[in-house]
Amino acid sequence: RRRIMYIGEGSLLFVLLGICTIMFFRLLQSERRRTRSMETFLSTVTHEMKTPLAGLKSMLQTFAAGKVPQGQEPLLYTMGLKETERLEHMVENVLVSGRLRTRQYPLVLSPVHLCEFLSEFLAHRRQYLIGQDTSIDLEWNLEEPEVIVQCDRTALTVILENLTDNALKYGGEPCRVRFCVARVSGRIRLSGEDQGIGFDP
Repeated sequence: RRRIMYIGEGSLLFVLLGICTIMFFRLLQSERRRTRSMETFLSTVTHEMKTPLAGLKSMLQTFAAGKVPQGQEPLLYTMGLKETERLEHMVENVLVSGRLRTRQYPLVLSPVHLCEFLSEFLAHRRQYLIGQDTSIDLEWNLEEPEVIVQCDRTALTVILENLTDNALKYGGEPCRVRFCVARVSGRIRLSGEDQGIGFDP
């Protein structure tokens, strides 16, 4: 009996050690994947930030050297504002991403006048599309001239900004971005489309 008890306890100990080893190995693998993901994310963000920073630096150096061609000041100012807007949007994305990773992003639902919201968003984006202000449009496939939806205004803005940025970068030539509003199964669907190669769902 004592021998059986020793064998049983020893077997149980080995099983527990095996389970602990497997759990530790999985935890280690998970941490490695998370670290690689974070490194990729930081590398991508850093690379994306270098472009607008380089543009702003070049523009300011041109102004400082007094080498701006006459009549080009408004165009350069608009381009500078565009790059500043791009940087601000990237920082906002990083902050939102951090909150999402730590599950500390509270969604605050409130009534939003969708047509007014989209009109303001499109007007905001068009002012930085120099010579391409007609490349973004809105298709309103609803009989109602106005619709009020419950949503998180900030979260919806971040989503639309990202969709628009991606579409303007990879949406094909000539670039056309269209947002469509329609009613599907009693709910409001807002979708975006462009002429790019797309990506898997």
